[in-house]
Amino acid sequence: MARNGVARACVCRGWTGMHLWRNEYGPFMYMAQMKFCRRLIVVPLSAFHRMAQQIGDPDGQLIFLFNTTRCGSTLLTQVLFLQNSKTSQSINQSINQVQVMLVTSRITLKGKNTIIGYL
Repeated sequence: MARNGVARACVCRGWTGMHLWRNEYGPFMYMAQMKFCRRLIVVPLSAFHRMAQQIGDPDGQLIFLFNTTRCGSTLLTQVLFLQNSKTSQSINQSINQVQVMLVTSRITLKGKNTIIGYL
């Protein structure tokens, strides 16, 4: 999202105690965000990146599974979610959006790699 030429990050907040990334609210996070969003928080992308740097990387190992449609990835995500020690997310639109920005020349390859480092 851009306003007055400034790229902005949008974060949806649900009801208190809701974790919209959890599969209990729907198979895809973006659907849960649309359905349960009670407050939309919009900040300049540069501020969002500063917050991410202050928080730091998550503990543990990150694994990205890339796939094609209709391949069973949603089922796999839900199975992983049932393991209490695992967090899973199906269809992360952030990564898709970064690729769109690269293809439409709104960011450089260096910019893409920097952003992916924050995701």
